[in-house]
Amino acid sequence: MRKSCTFKDIPCASNIWTDLSYIERITDGQHFSLHSVPNGSSELPKKDSLLIYRRSKKMTYGHVAIITDVTSDYVYITEQNNLYHYWPGDYARRERLRFDNGNYYIDDEDPIYGWMEIENNDELKPFDESNINNILQKYLEFKSMDGV
Repeated sequence: MRKSCTFKDIPCASNIWTDLSYIERITDGQHFSLHSVPNGSSELPKKDSLLIYRRSKKMTYGHVAIITDVTSDYVYITEQNNLYHYWPGDYARRERLRFDNGNYYIDDEDPIYGWMEIENNDELKPFDESNINNILQKYLEFKSMDGV
């Protein structure tokens, strides 16, 4: 919701890499395409990209985080449901960013597919609660979890 967007239901976080091609703004339904960039690509990670983790013994459903900043040596990450510690600032943790043979690698102890950049990201703004009445009805409807 940080960017006033959501995405369709998916089985688990790692499926974002293969099953998600866009996010949708909750106030007008506009789609914003996602561009997948594999870890070890020639493209530098960008702020606000989704960082997608593979399934592993430690992360049985994979994991998704947000890149909040990129410097020459680190990517800064926000996330939920991982490590459960106090955040030192406006990020949960940082991971080493390595440039090797023309490619960028985020060195994390957990396996990463890569990052997904949001096209036209500059058009997305944090949700302003004064716009709460502008949320599309389909996002306000309760969905039963019977049979789960």
